[in-house]
Amino acid sequence: MNVGTFSESSVLLEFKEVSFSYSSQPIISSLSWNLKKGEFQSFLGRSGCGKSTFLDIASGLMKAQQGIVEYNGQPVLKPISDIGFVFQCPTLLDWMNVSENILLPKLLNHTTSVCDRDQVNELLVDLGIASCERAYPWQLSGGQQSRVAIARALINGPKILMMDEPFAALDAITREELQELLLNICRTHGIAVIFVTHDVQEAVFLSDRVCLMSNGQIVEYFPINLPKIRVSEIRYEKQFNEQTAKIKLALMG
Repeated sequence: MNVGTFSESSVLLEFKEVSFSYSSQPIISSLSWNLKKGEFQSFLGRSGCGKSTFLDIASGLMKAQQGIVEYNGQPVLKPISDIGFVFQCPTLLDWMNVSENILLPKLLNHTTSVCDRDQVNELLVDLGIASCERAYPWQLSGGQQSRVAIARALINGPKILMMDEPFAALDAITREELQELLLNICRTHGIAVIFVTHDVQEAVFLSDRVCLMSNGQIVEYFPINLPKIRVSEIRYEKQFNEQTAKIKLALMG
């Protein structure tokens, strides 16, 4: 199956003519959009185009001033509990070791169980950082810290990951390794992703669909017609480079 073939019945999150303004300045303007179960969408756009506000509204952290946001067919009236967040800065707590940082969302709600700790061990293995279990953030590389941040976002079993330039500060090789790792984990667990980036190649490699934002609207959608299984070598293929070039031209237009 090629990427992008999702049924309409699988819509997980949807905007219906959503608008939001700051001091009468439109930030999101009559935006209609949806995310399907297990779908990976990347958002590109110049600074100030509305991407961060879009994420806040999509997660339920901010309420749309006009229009409707629905999650699983129900209006979003408060923050959605089925969402995990990963930001550009891993924001790990220096006085907690890796396992404790991953468990933090559980610790904030209740005493952790044996099941929770088993889940941490599974995530450590899946993310390739099992040997770092007792290490502290200052003992980790940037890539390892990013893996811990992803594990922490996954600990509550989210249906959606929202990621705001999570790999922007990493070197190119580490970034590509984490892109492949992220895809494998999300595909295995059926997690949908909203991924904000300024890197067109990153967006094409990761996505089922790329959304180009400008002036608070999605001005163009790009379905990414690449095999579902993405490997590093695909970055050098003609189809990949053609799609990357097409989106770069639209971004500059």
